[in-house]
Amino acid sequence: MPFSTGSWHLLVFTSFLLYIGASLGAKQIDRAGWNCNIDSWSRGNECAMAIDGNTASYWHTEWDSQSPDPLPHYFKIDLGQQYSLTSLTYLPRQGSQDDTNHGNIGRWQISLSSDGNTWRQLSGTFADDQQLKTVDFVGSERPIPARFFKLMAYTEAGDRGPWSSAAEFNLFEDDSSDSDELFSVRASTKTSSSPQATSGQLIDASQLMTQATSLTQASSSTQASSLPQPSNSVPSSISNSDSDKEKDESHGLNKIQTIATVIGVVIGFLALVVSLYFGCRRKRRR
Repeated sequence: MPFSTGSWHLLVFTSFLLYIGASLGAKQIDRAGWNCNIDSWSRGNECAMAIDGNTASYWHTEWDSQSPDPLPHYFKIDLGQQYSLTSLTYLPRQGSQDDTNHGNIGRWQISLSSDGNTWRQLSGTFADDQQLKTVDFVGSERPIPARFFKLMAYTEAGDRGPWSSAAEFNLFEDDSSDSDELFSVRASTKTSSSPQATSGQLIDASQLMTQATSLTQASSSTQASSLPQPSNSVPSSISNSDSDKEKDESHGLNKIQTIATVIGVVIGFLALVVSLYFGCRRKRRR
């Protein structure tokens, strides 16, 4: 049975609500407990300079010798605990001097791991400018559970030399992980070494949209079809609070975002159910 105009409107409205819900679910991770490790640095430009919340400081590989350390370079971070990671932001070195762009990362590979042994990897290339770069770990799938982060810089974006640099690295997590009673079903508390395993099965908005679409297509049949199982595959694709007041405000905002996410998903799903109900009634009348 073809969709009526009303059914299409409801489906578009549902998609919009689910998209808004998913976009509200990211939260910047507090970097206070991070430990970094690098293969090369210049004095005063150690790895801590790239996770200190100061955009004027920066990490830079060794450059002032006649034989600087060659590419590739790596930047490793132990987050201190496991998070459901959704994205990374990379801010290149800032300033207006002629050598400001020196060390801008070009071709890169990011590796994420829960145990430091089994890794998920994705790669790409950054543009040679000072703009904030974002790497989306999620796409249309689930966040990646990880404690260990590693970025390999294979090229300097402008081919100016064998250097790498960064003003700031930030990682973001799925904020819904803070509200297990509302937004997740914990299947196990045991950590798995498998790169496909998570400590719980999070209800992802994109997964719900996939299931809803399949249910809509099945309405034209007299036999009910089973919903598709969510996929566990993941596609390869900002400063810290300095006071308790700012942390409290951030925590309150995160709670509001979580509630908005849940409300958006619930309303969207109910709208789709209503659409299917009236669609079936029209079919019976015919």
